[in-house]
Amino acid sequence: MQNNNHAIEQDGWSLQERRGILRELIIHEDNLTISRSQSLYTIQGFLFASLGLLAKDSHLPSWSLRAIIVLVAIVGISSAAAYFIELKKNTYAIGSILREWRRQTKDLLNAPPIIGYLVLERN
Repeated sequence: MQNNNHAIEQDGWSLQERRGILRELIIHEDNLTISRSQSLYTIQGFLFASLGLLAKDSHLPSWSLRAIIVLVAIVGISSAAAYFIELKKNTYAIGSILREWRRQTKDLLNAPPIIGYLVLERN
């Protein structure tokens, strides 16, 4: 008889394999979070730099300068909103993985946490 850690489920995956997959999913979602955050910071940095360069050596009429500033602001707000939505989805995905981890380890005493000791999640 096999112990609970290596028991084969009906679909052919052992509990150990399932836990390994969950760990890999957490790593993948964490990498996506990092990538999305870096992309947002890069876009925002380019937008601020373009505003600075535009304001420094601008020979444009005031109405067109205002239009460009409004356009850059709209692009910045739109990109931040899009990244916010993506990061919310990413947080939901990580929460789902954590709930699955908790479900699979609820019968084990002293089961290690998957990503840390203090994690706030919503159902």
